[in-house]
Amino acid sequence: MKKPLPEKLCPVCQRPFSWRKRWERCWDSVVYCSDACRRGTPRGGVAAVSAANIPARGAGGRPAQTTGPARRGGRAAGRFRRRAYL
Repeated sequence: MKKPLPEKLCPVCQRPFSWRKRWERCWDSVVYCSDACRRGTPRGGVAAVSAANIPARGAGGRPAQTTGPARRGGRAAGRFRRRAYL
């Protein structure tokens, strides 16, 4: 029977996250569960309501259309990152 993987609690979103093979060498220095939490903008977490969180409105009260990297989440399509969330 397999041993349970070690877990840590993310200080931003307060969710537990498990050990991953790619964190094998640096598990002691991993703090956050994701890039979003490392940046301080957790996905689905409680974010402060401010003008930055309100989408821009175009003509007719509809959200303004964005193009380019902003529409794709700021990353070029097809690029993947491998990193520890330090």
